[in-house]
Amino acid sequence: MQMLDLLSDHSELCVKTIDRDGVIRHVNRRGLHLVGLTAEQFCNRRWADLWEGTSRHRIEAALETAFSGQSVSLEEMMGETPWTIAIYPLPEPDGTVMNLLAISQHSDPVRHPANANERPELAALDETRAALGEAVHAMGNLLSTVGSAARILKRSPADPLVDAVIGSLESAYDRGLQPLEKLRDLRDLSAKN
Repeated sequence: MQMLDLLSDHSELCVKTIDRDGVIRHVNRRGLHLVGLTAEQFCNRRWADLWEGTSRHRIEAALETAFSGQSVSLEEMMGETPWTIAIYPLPEPDGTVMNLLAISQHSDPVRHPANANERPELAALDETRAALGEAVHAMGNLLSTVGSAARILKRSPADPLVDAVIGSLESAYDRGLQPLEKLRDLRDLSAKN
């Protein structure tokens, strides 16, 4: 999941993929820094288990909603730290949702001295918008490269292994289009506000 790292390590975002069991399967390096845990402490755990009390119940409900195909936004406390969270379903080609993309950001600008200016919430929002724009651009480039690779390989002589690679590339390209469009919509919506 190097793509997540490339897309999010230069922002104040904790970006993770969560499987159908609610288990964190990948998180960007910056996200680990933000939560103050190692990959071993954070990954392969149920995400809801990191939360306490009513926040845990709301996170579980948000995951259930996202697995039904709906995006979810919420704000919750993890210990003493407030988080703004967006959860997006990542549907398979058949429409089933087996994984989610969860993006979290500290809601408290005091934790980020670079944002501690007159209007820290605006500085954080600008940073998030810039990161989202970079993520959309990088994901678009990545999908373009995957699609081009599949088209180039189709010119090769028939070979079962090459055909399997082509199929995997085309499947990855198709699965990436819908999340990319969602990210573009979010970017465009963010630019209007």
